[in-house]
Amino acid sequence: MTASRNATLLLIGDNAELEAPGPQCQLRGPTACQQSEASMTLLHKYNDALAGFANNHARVVFWDFHRLLCSGDTCGWSVPGTPLIAFLDAYHMSVEAHQYLQPFLCDFLLDSGLTSDR
Repeated sequence: MTASRNATLLLIGDNAELEAPGPQCQLRGPTACQQSEASMTLLHKYNDALAGFANNHARVVFWDFHRLLCSGDTCGWSVPGTPLIAFLDAYHMSVEAHQYLQPFLCDFLLDSGLTSDR
């Protein structure tokens, strides 16, 4: 459908779900609510399915951002390298997380040919 309309479909991956809301995790300390990459099997299956769909269809691209919210192999409640809360609740990202991800999305859009400038 996208190719016939000369359009491109952008699929955006999902992020991990915290065990508690971000602010509660912050109160518990910097290592609270952390998850290892290896423990996120459902998230990886979902994002892998989206990536597979994009790879098998013309004019469909996939952006997997969740690792950008991790430090090494550990993902938690904060924007990497900062004390800023990345998640308002256990799942939804904060404005600060959106602002942190914005330049990465712009680079992805440029690299994918979906935009020509910022």
